[in-house]
Order: sequence, then C-alpha cells, then structure tokens
Amino acid sequence: LYTGNNYQGTRAITGLDFDPDMLWFKSRSNATAHILFDSVRGYAADKELRPEENQAEGGEDTAQYGYTTALSNGFNLVTGTGGDPDGNAALNVNGYTYLTWAWKESAVPGFDIVAYTGTGSSRTVSHNLGVAPEMMIIKNRDNSYNWAVYHSGLDFPTKDVIYLDLDEAANAHDSSFDNTVPTSSVFTVGNYNLVNASGDGHIAYLFASVEGYSRIGKYIGNGDDDGTFIYTGFKPAAIIIKRTDAAEDWWMWDNKRNPDNPIDKNLYINTSSAEADEDCADFLSNGFKLRLDNDNWNASGGTYIFAAFAETPFKYATAR
Repeated sequence: LYTGNNYQGTRAITGLDFDPDMLWFKSRSNATAHILFDSVRGYAADKELRPEENQAEGGEDTAQYGYTTALSNGFNLVTGTGGDPDGNAALNVNGYTYLTWAWKESAVPGFDIVAYTGTGSSRTVSHNLGVAPEMMIIKNRDNSYNWAVYHSGLDFPTKDVIYLDLDEAANAHDSSFDNTVPTSSVFTVGNYNLVNASGDGHIAYLFASVEGYSRIGKYIGNGDDDGTFIYTGFKPAAIIIKRTDAAEDWWMWDNKRNPDNPIDKNLYINTSSAEADEDCADFLSNGFKLRLDNDNWNASGGTYIFAAFAETPFKYATAR
C-alpha cells in the first residue's frame, strides 16, 4: 500500500522480497483505472493494460500521466505532468491511496507470462509452468477486445470463457479455447479474436495451484450470513472471486487493506470504482469463510470461481 505524493520524477516503492514480473495498480480512494504492467511486454509508458476496459495496450498517454519500472525489491513510480487524473493512468496523485499486487514469474509459485502472435485459426501456445494452468487471463494487445479468462472451475466446454472486464456470467464460445483443456506444456486457442486474432499480439497470464502457496478453485454459496467455508490449505493473503452462473462483479480482497477480520475492503476488477466497505469474509489459517447473504460472493446455490494466494506456508500460519 502507498499514498500518492505527486512527486515529479522517479519515486521508489520498496519492501518486496523479489523483483516483480507483474504489477497491478488500483487507487483505493478514487475512481481511477486499474493499471497492469509486466516484464514480458515491458514497463514502458506505452505498455499499460487496463483490466476493467477492453482497450488495446497503451491506450492512454501514460508518458503524461505516469508509469512504472521494476526494482529488485519493489518498483519505481515515474510520475508524469498530466492534469486531471480521474479515469486515467495516474499512479501517484497527491493524497490518493493505492494498492499494488505483485507477482514473480516462475514455475515454483505457479505463475507464467506468455506473449504470442495470433494466427486466426486454432493453435497451441507453449508455456513454462510444468503443470496444466488452472486459470488463464488473456488480452489482445493490439485491439479493443474483452479480456478472456479460462478457469478450471468453469463448466468446460459448455461454459468455457468468462470476461475479466465484464460482470457477465460464464459464456459458451467454442472458438475461445477450441474445446481443449490446457496441458503441462501448451494451451490451445481457437479463432476467437479475443485470444487469437490473426497478426495481433496477445499476452497470457497463467496460474496453477501450488500446495501451501496458491489455490485455484470453485465453490457453491449457501445464502447465509454464516457462509460457506472454502479450504485452501493456507491463510490467504489475497483472493480474486467471480460468480459464474449470474452477472456479478469480480472482487479483490487482501490482507494488506484488511489486516484483521472481517475482510471488508473491496475493489471491483471490472469497474474503476473506488474501494467499497462491506463485510465479506474471514481469512482463516486454512482457508476463508464467507460472510453475509450476498449474491456477489455467497448466493444460495450460486457457483463461484476463485484464485487465492497464501500469506505464508501452512506450517507457519495461525488463525486470527
């Protein structure tokens, strides 16, 4: 977490234990865009992607409003000289509070970043996870198409894709992943422009469950204030959740904004809205327990997918 100070230059944000390969930014206090950079495409001013929008890469003047570069233990904020920051790529506006999620690309934590060029017809794409990815987030970098998400918790291939930038339920588009589940070495994309437009550049973020570190899964809500418990095998540090059988928002929860239970600081991936307050869940030593009868994360009989990441390996975790 950090607070913007409008410093006109390079401001270092440190404290990570690694050199990040993906950085995801969002203002907590104000309605501004989500901003995503990664080491494969580069951290230059024209490389921003916006998870809540379908626009192509670098769709805004990030040189004016600011961008970022990676450090061995964090990242630099390179502040531009832009004016009104609302809705743009500003990452260091004076007084705004910010959240950044950071990932390291490696098979060990089950995260890979793959860039490829579309062919317009079914093809396989190699990856380096060493296991089959359970969640893939893919964006066409060159054109304004939705973000396509593959998740092992979807009713594949009946419902084979869901969109990161929309609140829609899971959809059936056979041409997304060609009715083919990914393997330990490749994933398959069909002729859908979102994932394989001829001649267009695409970027794919791949995730797999790693015992004690991450869990990709699904659950069924019970529609009760004493909500469903979801086992992860560790105390979560961060969770992404989406309902798949109805139109509801994508949710981001984490333990930096919520150092104590209940988890009540919410950001929506598919909108630029500021942070909202509502009791959602408790982070426990071996999973998370939902709170409230809420259609977004705990409707009776509702189906949900999630990606959870650990605070520490299980043997070090304690309930709170």
